[in-house]
Amino acid sequence: MSLPLDEILPIISKSNKTYSDLEQIIDIWHEYFTTKENALLRNAQELSNEQNLVNSKTEQFINSQNLLYDIEKSNNKFTLSINTLRKYNDELENEIDKLMNESKQFLPNLRQMNDVMIKTDVDRTNTYELMENVDKEIENVSDVLTNLNKTLNFNEQSSIANATSDIQTCFQDINEIENKIKSINLSSKQ
Repeated sequence: MSLPLDEILPIISKSNKTYSDLEQIIDIWHEYFTTKENALLRNAQELSNEQNLVNSKTEQFINSQNLLYDIEKSNNKFTLSINTLRKYNDELENEIDKLMNESKQFLPNLRQMNDVMIKTDVDRTNTYELMENVDKEIENVSDVLTNLNKTLNFNEQSSIANATSDIQTCFQDINEIENKIKSINLSSKQ
């Protein structure tokens, strides 16, 4: 809305101005400034709404980054645990080999030795299968983390909503991996 000069100039140019002419000028200016004030208030409200949206999205982003950090930290602990398991597995295999050698000296009965070797081979096979399954799950966790990292790269044209959805999918994948690892542990104990 432009200045109301077209309405005011004819009144001001009158040679005899009355009190009602002055009131009319005041009313025109009042209406003009009221309209401007309302437009400014609407703009301020829209700006406030946009700022609240930006604040909300920023908080979601920070939470997503914190979750990603926690996942990476858990993955590092998981990898360390796997390495420890491998070390114990190697030690166990060495002890089994020692026991097998000792058993040859102390157990002359071939049948007993054969039974021990069969059980050892079964245990060794189960251990290898367990380690292969754990390795696959580590690769799955690594793929999930890589995808999450790519999704959270906001330099690309992706939205917070997509990232949040992808994070939820990631946690579902991690829960599935955890359930698989539990089932692996349960099947290995049998």
